[in-house]
Amino acid sequence: MDRDLRAVATALGLLAAFASTDSARLFVSTDRGHTWKPSSTGFPADGTVNDFAVLGKLVFAAPENHGMFLSKDAGRTWGPANEGFEPDEKIDAVEAAGESVFAGTHRRGVFVSKAAGNTWSPANDRLTNRTVRALIIAGARVLAGTNDGIFG
Repeated sequence: MDRDLRAVATALGLLAAFASTDSARLFVSTDRGHTWKPSSTGFPADGTVNDFAVLGKLVFAAPENHGMFLSKDAGRTWGPANEGFEPDEKIDAVEAAGESVFAGTHRRGVFVSKAAGNTWSPANDRLTNRTVRALIIAGARVLAGTNDGIFG
């Protein structure tokens, strides 16, 4: 695996870990990181991942300028999950909690999916800057880090 990691996530329920490198390669480990295997079937060839999120057995990945991708089989195969996003949407942050997945976009704010990533809707209450660089879930609150500060 390349040494230039870009994003990492663990999925305890899946007993798997996921990593992406600057060279747009995606990897999965099912042995606590001892070995890593390429995992790019259905994934964009130039899809450097900005962030990952895990919701139950679903793994979400946000490749640079490709919207959202979803794996339903622990990272073996991937497919787009972009209904509600622009085709070349840049997503910088992804978080999941309960039955919801949140995506922080580069120019259109926060989106939420309560349908396992099948559809996405804007969730921009109180956001004055829609360039979302980071998301964190704190209890029942979703906090968005933007160029103007933290909102939640």
